[in-house]
Amino acid sequence: MSVAIENIRADDILPFRAAVDSVAREGRFLASYEAPSLDAVGRFVNANIEHGYPHVVALADGALVGWCDITPEGRPLKRHVGLLGIGVVAGWRRRGIGNALINAALARAAQAGFLRIELSVRADNAAAIALYRKHGFVQEGLKRFAVRVPDGFEDVVIMARLSPALG
Repeated sequence: MSVAIENIRADDILPFRAAVDSVAREGRFLASYEAPSLDAVGRFVNANIEHGYPHVVALADGALVGWCDITPEGRPLKRHVGLLGIGVVAGWRRRGIGNALINAALARAAQAGFLRIELSVRADNAAAIALYRKHGFVQEGLKRFAVRVPDGFEDVVIMARLSPALG
């Protein structure tokens, strides 16, 4: 089965929300246990489209099975900083989809004015950390006991990738 990586479209809002919700409900990868409301997701996607922020999706036979977005950090002095979010629906992992999504999003990052890309990842997610390192991300810090989960706490690794334009 072939997977296409495409820019997100307004028609993808509902399946994008479903994919985010699916990954969130696993309780292992995202910062929440469910997707935001459909209205909030719609605003997020439409803003990304309007401003040209990198937001790509993986489509397998028409089904949205993953995403990667890079959005502004939000403060005026950090206009050059983008925050990376990514997810691949269970059953579609370990097929190179995450790699393809990150490649596509990073290729669009400079066009959007992002020279520094940041992310956070749970310290026990070795596969994701290896993927990020493969794409030039380096660990910049560790937030101890940063996430509370049903059976305790987990640490979060802070990683970043600098654009070659920064020298």
